Amino acid sequence: MEPSLTGLSCELQLVILDFIDGKSVVRASVAVKEWRAYALCEKFWCEKVCCELRAPILGDRWAEDDDDDEAVSSSPLKKPEKKRKELFWQAKYKTLVVPRKWRLRWRRPTTRHGLGDRVAMPQLFVGPLGRRLFCYGGWSRFGPQSDLHSAPLDELQARRPLRMSRVPETGRPCQRRGVQTLTPLWRGERGEGPSRTHFLRTTTTATTTTTAGGHDATASCSLVLAFGGAGGGYASESSDWRVGVLDEAGPSIRWLDLDATRRRVQDDDDDDDDAKDSSSSSALHKFPLARCAHTATYVPGRLLGAEHPEGAVFVVGGHADDCSRSLSEVDVLDVATWSWYRDVSVSGRKRGRHGHSAALVELEGSAFLVLIGGGTGNILHGFGAGVAEFDDCDVFNCSDKRWLGPSLPLGARAFGCVFGRHHTASPCLGDRHLLFGGGARPSNACFSFDARLAVERAALRELEGTSSSEKKNTKALLLTRVPFDEGFAEPRSRKMHAACCLLPWAPIFCVFGGWELGPHFADFCLADILPGDDDDLDDDNVLRSSFGGGAHRQLSDASNSSSSDHDHGEEEPGDYEDVVAINVATDSGTHQVRIPRSVFERLVEEGVLAASNEQHPVEQDDDDDENQDIANQDNDDEASQEEENLALTQDPAGADDTNASEADTPPPSQL
Repeated sequence: MEPSLTGLSCELQLVILDFIDGKSVVRASVAVKEWRAYALCEKFWCEKVCCELRAPILGDRWAEDDDDDEAVSSSPLKKPEKKRKELFWQAKYKTLVVPRKWRLRWRRPTTRHGLGDRVAMPQLFVGPLGRRLFCYGGWSRFGPQSDLHSAPLDELQARRPLRMSRVPETGRPCQRRGVQTLTPLWRGERGEGPSRTHFLRTTTTATTTTTAGGHDATASCSLVLAFGGAGGGYASESSDWRVGVLDEAGPSIRWLDLDATRRRVQDDDDDDDDAKDSSSSSALHKFPLARCAHTATYVPGRLLGAEHPEGAVFVVGGHADDCSRSLSEVDVLDVATWSWYRDVSVSGRKRGRHGHSAALVELEGSAFLVLIGGGTGNILHGFGAGVAEFDDCDVFNCSDKRWLGPSLPLGARAFGCVFGRHHTASPCLGDRHLLFGGGARPSNACFSFDARLAVERAALRELEGTSSSEKKNTKALLLTRVPFDEGFAEPRSRKMHAACCLLPWAPIFCVFGGWELGPHFADFCLADILPGDDDDLDDDNVLRSSFGGGAHRQLSDASNSSSSDHDHGEEEPGDYEDVVAINVATDSGTHQVRIPRSVFERLVEEGVLAASNEQHPVEQDDDDDENQDIANQDNDDEASQEEENLALTQDPAGADDTNASEADTPPPSQL
């Protein structure tokens, strides 16, 4: 007897579902009826979006949907009792996973957001729960700032007027400086930050506090790190740093007393400190090197091993000595002891750069930092000696503390731009980042950068050397231009601005502030992230047909119409059907068989199947779908059954009860 998925236990089927992508689940649901329940489960599609794009698993997002979780957990392969509403994450799967390329449709910019005009790299980021958009620091008309503002993400998705409100703060913040970094001490899901025990010990909270409803009051709290920056003219670089407790639910922020925290943590770890090597202890410092226009990236302890069990912050590059020297030194903050390793010993030291960006990539259990662009020289001095814009990237292995191979060329100059000093690289999905602006002569072009591919290319070049053909291939693959929809207001070219991609929480890209040559900008620009054109989706028509239903002409029309608004409303159960029902007449009777349209078309094309009366299925308009009936074999003429006659037709989405009774199985996919 041949093995069958339906014969496996529910536990084994759930394991299989975890290891295959959503497209395969849709295809297999034609034969495995038990899997169709997950096509209607919102949490299933959220996990597929996050896993396939290596994005955060938003476990806390489902705290308010306990009923659905209980329905799925109690009967994992049964259809959960859910109201017929729009499947938000299913629509995101179709929008984000299916397309290979994206495009941006810019909304009308607003200046009534409450932040004023800001330059010197203010920072936009989304909280760990994905509920609020935060903006930190920058340089306003009142000088450098260290304030924090926020707005609900729901307001942006609903297209309501954006209004950033000041977040209440307590404690002493970091010194006010321009181009100061604020590093969230979490990566992806909440479990990728410092441990709960270390968090409570650092924040002087001996025990977990609960609210009146019995919930953990600190569950919405995470740690952030503010560091560095410079004063007017980007001189007088600072080494000041502070750790804050960000409460996204409040929202609020509390800046900690680092001296008291460090003493308490070190006192608790006396036994471990005695076991450390003396050379290792002597490398610890209270402050890092003073620098500005650097990058500070948190790496979870899972990727660093026993050396940094609670994770570490890697500070790379920047400028010092009043912007006269670009740095290549790497400082590391050990989160477990809140102490610094200054100028750590690394192999293969690179040239100094500042105004660059950093992308964290996890590959085969190791952490890599990809430093993108940047340059040398003061951005205020224009052009001259010592001023340069870099059109390349370097890869740093955080686990082994070494640089990988030579620099990789980006190839942005071939597109008429360069992501030089003070551009932005916004993490979106997987290891892709959206690059925007920067350089002495900035552009308003937006590019998608594949950081994972950069790490793989750097490792390959280190092993095999560099060839001219390899360089050309690297340029072609690292950057992909993200087109803008015509007829919509595009943002101005700028540098020293803020940018943030709200994926996977919302398909929106934000750009705020900065300047080009004259006055500072106060506009807040929002763009909707949409799938690329049909020409860019040829390889994904199988999923489009599985999810979109109908013939190829209908797929093209649906793609053109839906891409304009992307208003995913309620969908009928048959909207995702794309199978062909064929009635096979044999000596034992008439049997109905359903096969995918792509298989059917290939069999007809090869002559394996022939339609009755030599008629092939004809694509019909949507208005004629309800009038399309399943053809039956003419059983009165038994003599004509010497050879099998096939009546071919497309199974309609809205078939009536008489038609539905011919098939024992329900529609293959009711997404």
